[in-house]
Amino acid sequence: MDPIVDLPLGRKLPLLISGLILLVLVASSSAAYFEVESSASSTANERVTGLARQLADLVRASVVGRGVVMRRVANDTAVKRLLRSPGTGTLDVSPGVSAALEHLVVPTDSAGVIEVWDPSGHPRARFSSGMSTMKDSADDFERMLLASHETPAGMQESIRISAFYARSDSVYTWYVQPVVTGGIIAGFLAQRVRLQNDATSKASQRGLREIMGPSVDLYLANSTNDLRTTTTGELSVQPPALKRATGPVLYRDSVAGEMLGAKAPIPMTPWVVQIAMPKAVMMARPLVFMKRMSIIALVTLVIGALLAWAISRQVTQPLAELTAATHDLSTGEYDRRVHIARRDELGQLGDAFNLMARRISESRAASEQQGAEAESARREAVAASQAKSDFL
Repeated sequence: MDPIVDLPLGRKLPLLISGLILLVLVASSSAAYFEVESSASSTANERVTGLARQLADLVRASVVGRGVVMRRVANDTAVKRLLRSPGTGTLDVSPGVSAALEHLVVPTDSAGVIEVWDPSGHPRARFSSGMSTMKDSADDFERMLLASHETPAGMQESIRISAFYARSDSVYTWYVQPVVTGGIIAGFLAQRVRLQNDATSKASQRGLREIMGPSVDLYLANSTNDLRTTTTGELSVQPPALKRATGPVLYRDSVAGEMLGAKAPIPMTPWVVQIAMPKAVMMARPLVFMKRMSIIALVTLVIGALLAWAISRQVTQPLAELTAATHDLSTGEYDRRVHIARRDELGQLGDAFNLMARRISESRAASEQQGAEAESARREAVAASQAKSDFL
């Protein structure tokens, strides 16, 4: 036997109504949650994509600004005079070149290097905390690569940027400005910059976080390999999913967990800006919404269950009275009546029951009277027959 089917109607009806209310609440809450989640995902995707593009433009503007300064130094007469002169095999330390290169010095970059190269990328002068006569061959590959870079027609004076590269625990890049004389590249003005975790970099990073939001991470990465770094020179590896992505993408970070990321190429450079946001941040608003909806749904369910119980009693009490009255009537209580003072179908059913019970009672009374009269007539007939027998 099915225990649910066998439940009294007074319990079954509230359970049925409560179940229907719960079903409606779950369906509506789920639909609303998925809509909010979809909206939050769309907003987050637009946010990280927009941030990546804005920051890429910001970095490009910084590169352009640096190019303007370097072009001014590259046009200095001392620099051009040095490149027109034949090489001697030693680095130049003349005061004119020193004064020109000093304009590019970044006081906070102790590892910064400013050099003048010939067209093949060989250093002709070097400034590193002052003019130096010591050659450094550690960056020869980057020098050769940047000097041999093919420049499109009409863009000879455009600044060249190297990919980021790591040495020890530091991240470096080169900015190279061609020195053009008479339409021909006579050499290069080059500056090596180190991304470092100093007070200035930290202040810049805090400023960027205020723009992006406290939970959003910014990375600079190479488009040619897997190297990725923060603006303060902290190295990491590009997530493969983010490196391959052409739009917003969800990926798993071994430390931070599920992340939403986007990237944007930086014009004029071999770099990309990468933005990463924890998925938990993206889902914060939908989860808050879901918690509120759960509380509202619970309150609604409780109120609905109470109303269902109250409404069911309005139906089941008259039915229970009718059931008991029918049972009493079947056991011979023909005077049994119900009292349902209502004008709906249940009231009409109660009136019909009372009418039926009254007619059964009247029929029963008439039947009993007829039986009594018949018994009386039978007794009289028996008495008359007995008297006749006695007379004879």
